[in-house]
Amino acid sequence: MRKLWEHIYDVKHFLWAVGVILFLLLFDVIGMIVWEHFILLNRRLFIEIIALFSLVYLLSFCRLRLVLVGFLFALSFIDIGHFYFFKGDILPYEWRLVLISGEDVWNALSHNLLYSSLFIGGWLLSVYLFYKVTLRSFFFMGLVGIVLLFSPLLLEQKMKTFLPSSKHLTIVNTLLSFERALYQYFHRDTNLHLYQPYQIIPKKEHQEVVILVMGESLNYKRMHLFGENCNNTPYLDKLLQSNQIIKRKAISGATETTTSIASFLYMKREADNIDVLQQPNLLSLAQQAGYDTYWLSMQLDNGGLLPSFVNQAKTHLTRVDFQRKYDDEILKKLTNLNISKKSFIIIHLMANHYYYETYTPSDFYKWDISDKTNYHKYMLNSYYNSVLYIDDVLSEIIKYSYKHFPHFSLYFTSDHGERLGFPDEKGKYLHLDLDKAVSYVPFIYAGTTPKILSESFYPHYEISKMVADDLGYGVLNPNETGDVYYLNAPQFDGSAGFLEYNLSKWND
Repeated sequence: MRKLWEHIYDVKHFLWAVGVILFLLLFDVIGMIVWEHFILLNRRLFIEIIALFSLVYLLSFCRLRLVLVGFLFALSFIDIGHFYFFKGDILPYEWRLVLISGEDVWNALSHNLLYSSLFIGGWLLSVYLFYKVTLRSFFFMGLVGIVLLFSPLLLEQKMKTFLPSSKHLTIVNTLLSFERALYQYFHRDTNLHLYQPYQIIPKKEHQEVVILVMGESLNYKRMHLFGENCNNTPYLDKLLQSNQIIKRKAISGATETTTSIASFLYMKREADNIDVLQQPNLLSLAQQAGYDTYWLSMQLDNGGLLPSFVNQAKTHLTRVDFQRKYDDEILKKLTNLNISKKSFIIIHLMANHYYYETYTPSDFYKWDISDKTNYHKYMLNSYYNSVLYIDDVLSEIIKYSYKHFPHFSLYFTSDHGERLGFPDEKGKYLHLDLDKAVSYVPFIYAGTTPKILSESFYPHYEISKMVADDLGYGVLNPNETGDVYYLNAPQFDGSAGFLEYNLSKWND
């Protein structure tokens, strides 16, 4: 007992824990200074500080203390990096996306070498400095600290409902966000709603060539075609004036690429309806109807459900199959295809993906992006350039279709929208989190068969049913409830959360 008493009152352990806590609190200070991310001062914060100190003090007796404290430091650096890009705390479902989006993470790091070096160097330096302070270990107390560190995993209700909040310290937000992601991985929710199967009804009428062009991170509010005060869609504007296209505002089905495209192809309306995976998707329906199927993508399509779609198409090409990483390569491939029978062509673009200039040829750098110190201006101009490029690529695809396909329908939309730091977007950037501002996407129709479209917004679900109709199928969904639709966060089963809305009340 005397030995334990001496350990408890060891001054080195006390000072070590104080140093760790001060270092972790530094990230809240950085957030308040750089991003004006003011945490709400309340009694809970002081309780959290005391609880964190107790936890770190116990961990100081563990032989793995450097690993565990290095883990806490790493979480804090990751969150500060997330604030740099998104201006918000990292959300639970984003941890999974980090694992399957390695290239996007690498691009973000490589485009910000200075800040990346500072983050990684700071993390290594902090771990090294605490390594230099040698402490004695006491197994039992260290074990208690490890148990407490991961104890939130045992709080079922908290793990189901936790989301980052300004009521918490940064490290608490990030730690609980990470642990909720672990909880969701090991506790898959089996209490999903039961839905009646959709009825797929074959029809005699169909379109000879059906083209679905899926954009990437394209917000209609940033397109001149939809009223933006920036001439970045000159060719689409001309096609609209000549009545060769119809434009409407649309609402994406999810805030992340894989979830959105999978939902679109399965014509999924209900946020947590995983039963649709047992029914045919647009690609398989097209093949059943005798269509040649093509998947032409400038993305890698390496996450979630997308690989199964890519491989399902008769002809499937992704970025690794093209010489250049620009979307006009797909246009070249399209012009070389020998399309002589019924064909369903899916084109997956990339240009509006962050970093926008990475996927935009320099010929389209109309707006200056040299000054990166003005973050908003740089992001906006870079995005405008990418829209200008997509305007060129998409208009060429449309003009080629009118010239070479006697009977065709072409649908263009985007997987999800994008935020660029405007006041109505609460100063946030990019996408992923469940935010109405991320759902704004364009809908453009072109084809030899005129369509009468209402003036209302078009959810992805309704556009996907239009594609099915042109493929020769009617879709009857017995689960439909009035004008209720859903916007999903990045989980196909709805476990990451979703927004339910009435289409008649939707506005931008």
